[in-house]
Formats: sequence, structure tokens, C-alpha cells
Amino acid sequence: MFLGDIHQGKAIPKRPKPTITQRSCTFVPHIQVLYTKEAFDLVNEDPVAHNAKCAQSMMTLFNPMQPKQGMRNEFAIKRPGLATITCAVHNWMRAYAYVLWHPYYAITETDGAFVIEDIPPGEYELVAWQEHLGERSTKVTVEADKTTRIEFDVSPES
Repeated sequence: MFLGDIHQGKAIPKRPKPTITQRSCTFVPHIQVLYTKEAFDLVNEDPVAHNAKCAQSMMTLFNPMQPKQGMRNEFAIKRPGLATITCAVHNWMRAYAYVLWHPYYAITETDGAFVIEDIPPGEYELVAWQEHLGERSTKVTVEADKTTRIEFDVSPES
């Protein structure tokens, strides 16, 4: 869940450098949020070769071969939006990074609950993305010093 049209508010917080790891022929984490131009590491922990083709829409952003265990490359994604990461060596390997220009997002709990804090008062588009369903959005109004509760249906469209 993230705000799709916010252009004000708090700065992006400092955090440890994110890592996407190739482990047991999977990408870990499977889904994560990155910030635009934020450096992150891509690490092969497996004793087999991998590559990591990262694309946004039809544009390939990087596609390194990592043939040795312990290999590490650093990347940053410049444009906001969904980035898909796949391995051409193992076609079942897939991960996603949603790249945002702001810190107003939350990864939902297993029951769908989420909290996004410190949103400036205003009207926004709240966007939900799910691996198999894609994006859904709804308008939300945030009032100062109040909690906003949202019922958001992300079931498959008929």
C-alpha cells in the first residue's frame, strides 16, 4: 500500500542499505520497497550461477551474471514504479521491488491490515499492489490529528 500522488511531507528516512539475496534458488525478499536512486546490493549466496534481470515495463535496467557464490553487485533504480527481477538461469526465480519517491507506504500484514503514519492532511490516491492482481486504487481523505480507517477491496476483477 502506498500513496500514489503525494508530493509533500516528511523526508525519506535513513536506513541500512537494502539487499536482495539469491538464496536457495529464490530471491529474498520476494517483495520489497526501494526508494528512487537508493543504492542496494544484489548478492548470490548460492554455489550455482544466477543472473538478475531487472526491468520496469519493457526497459531492462540491469542484467548481471553472478556465477560465483558470494558475488555482490550494487545498483540503484532511478525511476519510480514496479521493478520485476528474474533469473534467466532459473526461470522460477522472481522478485519485485516497488520503487517510490516518498516514505508513505506500508507492507500489509497477513490479514491485510496496514498503517501509514505522519501523512499530511489532504486528499490522496491510496494504491495497493499485489503480485497476481496488479494495482488497485481508491481516494482517501486524511484529516489532521485523526486516524483514517479504510475498507479496501482488492479481490480479482470479474
